[in-house]
Amino acid sequence: MKLSIVLLFITAALTATARTIDVTPGSLAGELENSTPPAELTLRGSIDARDFATLRDLDCFTTLDLSQVEIAEYSSTTPLFPGRTYFAAATLPECALFGMSAEHITLPSRLNKIGAAALAGTAVRTLTIPEGVTAIADNALYDSRQLTVLTLPSTLASLGANAIASCPSLTSVNLEATVVRHLPDGCLAGAESLKGVNLTNITKLGREVFAGSGIVHIFLPQCREFAPFALAGMQTVATVSLRDDAIFDRGLLMDNSSMRELRGVPDIVPDLFAANCTTFSPSAAVSTASGVGEFAFANTGASSLVIGRNLTYLSPYAFAGCHALSLIDVKELQSFIPDVDASTFSGVVTTDVTLVVADGCEDAWRSHPVWSKFNIVNATTNVASFPIDDESALSLTVGGGEIIGRADGSAGLTLSVYDLEGHRVARTSTADATISLRLADLPSGLLLIDLQGPGGNSRRLKLLN
Repeated sequence: MKLSIVLLFITAALTATARTIDVTPGSLAGELENSTPPAELTLRGSIDARDFATLRDLDCFTTLDLSQVEIAEYSSTTPLFPGRTYFAAATLPECALFGMSAEHITLPSRLNKIGAAALAGTAVRTLTIPEGVTAIADNALYDSRQLTVLTLPSTLASLGANAIASCPSLTSVNLEATVVRHLPDGCLAGAESLKGVNLTNITKLGREVFAGSGIVHIFLPQCREFAPFALAGMQTVATVSLRDDAIFDRGLLMDNSSMRELRGVPDIVPDLFAANCTTFSPSAAVSTASGVGEFAFANTGASSLVIGRNLTYLSPYAFAGCHALSLIDVKELQSFIPDVDASTFSGVVTTDVTLVVADGCEDAWRSHPVWSKFNIVNATTNVASFPIDDESALSLTVGGGEIIGRADGSAGLTLSVYDLEGHRVARTSTADATISLRLADLPSGLLLIDLQGPGGNSRRLKLLN
C-alpha cells in the first residue's frame, strides 16, 4: 500500500515537470492558464508570435522542444515584441526567445529564418539549427554565454552582424558545412573559447569579425575583400595567412598582440595595418611593399627591416614607437631615397639604428634631412674581409628555424656567425657531415654565416635574422 502511494506521488511529480501540449496559433496561454508551468515543455501543432510572447512571459523552462510545431504567419494592429505588427511564417520571430533560461532548446524542424535577437541572451548550452534555415539575422545568438557547440545547416547562406557574438563558452561552430561566404561585422566577436574555425570558403569579411575571440590561426585562402579592422582585436592569434591579391583596408590586423607570422601582404600597406602588434616583425611585409600607410606598423616588434627596391614612401608615424628597431637595410634602393616624414620613426632613437646602404651611395643618404639622422654604413662594412668560395662542395641553407650546413663526400665542419661589425657571435664544430644552429639562439640583425670544410674551403651567406 505504501509503495503504491509513493509511486503515485512520483508519477504526479513527473507529470508536473514534463508536459506535451497540442497547440493551435495563439492557444498556448489558455492551455497553461491555471496550471503550474512544467519545467520541460514539448509543443505539437502550430504556433505564432503570440505563443512566443507567452513562452517569454513564463520563462520557467529548463527544456523547450519545438521540433514538432510549425510557425504560422501573424499580423495585428497591436504591436508585439519588439514593437512589430507582422510576423512571417516559418520564421523564428525577432526576440522570440530572448533571455530565456532554458538550457535545452530544440527548434522547429520546418524553419526558414531566425530573426534578429531571436535567441539572444539565452542559457542554451548546445544548439542545432535545422536544415532548411537559410538566414540567421543580426544578434540572433548574441550574449548566449553558456552556448558551447553550435551546429549550422548546409542550407545556411547568410549570417547577420554580431549573430554569434559575445558567446564566451563557444568552442565549436561548423561554418564550412554551410554556403555562407560573407562574415559580417562582429559575427564571432567575443568567442573567447573558440580556438579555431574553418574559414576555407569565406570570401568577404566585415569589421572586427573575430575581435576578442580565442582563435590562434587564421587561414583565408578565398577571401578577397576585407572591411576596415576586419581581423583586428584578436589577442590570441599567432599566424595569419591571406591572399596576396586581396583588397585590404585600414587597421586590418590592429591590436593583435600575439601575432608573429603573416603571409600575404598588400603592395600598398594601409593605415594602421598591423599597429600595436607588439610581437610581430614587419620586415618581410616591408621588403615587398611599394608604400606604407600612416601608423601601419606602429608599436610593432620591429627589430630589423629589409626595404625592397619597390618602396617609394613611408607615411607619417609608420614605425612610431618601434623601440626595438636596430637595423634598416636599404641596399636594394641604391641611391633612390623614398619619401619619409620626420614623424615616420617617432619615438625611435635613430642614432642607435644602423642604416645599411649600397656601397658608394652613402652621400645620397647622408644628405637627406631624415635618413641622415641614422647611423649610416655601407653594405661591405666589416664583412668584406670574409671571402666566399662558391666552388666548394658545401651547402648552406636556412629553413625550419635553423641554419644547416652540409659537406658533400667529406666530414668535419665548423659553423661560425658574425654580426655586422665583424664580431663572432656563435661558433660550433662537428666531425660529422652535417651541422646546424638554431636561429632563435642568434641575435637579431644582419648576420654573416660562415661554413668551413675540412680542407679549408668555405661557404658564406648573409642573413637578416
